[in-house]
Amino acid sequence: MSNTRRPKRMAALLQSVLSKVLLEEVSDPYLREVLVTEVDVSADLKHAKVFFSQRNQKKEKDLEKGFQRAMPFLKRRISEELDLRYVPELRFTLDKHTDELNHLLSVMKDVEEGNPV
Repeated sequence: MSNTRRPKRMAALLQSVLSKVLLEEVSDPYLREVLVTEVDVSADLKHAKVFFSQRNQKKEKDLEKGFQRAMPFLKRRISEELDLRYVPELRFTLDKHTDELNHLLSVMKDVEEGNPV
């Protein structure tokens, strides 16, 4: 397998597992409102940047604290689900593009319905 395919494959697997675990298994109510939008894994598979959006607008600091508290659990679940010896270091980042897209879609819907912007 080429060096460019492994990180992409790992990113897809991480996104799938994290999405499931955050939705179904995490007890923190802030984190249950998180949607994993993309995962970018480094070429050496040691680091993963996890982009997320939120269904309800929560404070970023609350989300950061939630991710820090949940990190050991998330890494353990990733290891179990993917049978990995080494789980990449996870860094969670708010996906601003998704928020911008949602705002744009909302504005377009208002215009379509004849509501002033």
